[in-house]
Amino acid sequence: GVDNIDLSRAEGILSITAKTDAAIDAAFARITAIISEVDSKEKKPRPEVVIGQNYRGEVKSIMPFGIFVELLPGLDGFCHISELSERFIRNIEDAGLAAGDVIEVQVTNRNEKGQYRVKRIVAGEAEGGDKPG
Repeated sequence: GVDNIDLSRAEGILSITAKTDAAIDAAFARITAIISEVDSKEKKPRPEVVIGQNYRGEVKSIMPFGIFVELLPGLDGFCHISELSERFIRNIEDAGLAAGDVIEVQVTNRNEKGQYRVKRIVAGEAEGGDKPG
């Protein structure tokens, strides 16, 4: 039989240790079969995030400089503190948001790393609306 199977994720190396070549070949064949079975399962295409579209998402985390909002399952967008409200927000705590809150955001940008930027859409705060003068 096989003495040891070790996977180094960082280096992407799979090591199989056994007393015979036949045992190594059998273990390798089984691992290859498992991998091809996983790869052959139908993969659903991931929905695309559309720039300019509004999404209702859960606030996932709050940082001093902004929040992360889930746009689609497993895909977050970042909202800078300056994009949380039409009014000036000095401290993130003043935004009145907590992780778990559901808010509406609009996707404004996608950078070269595939990260999305969003701005918060708040009812009653229309573009060009009542800003302190």
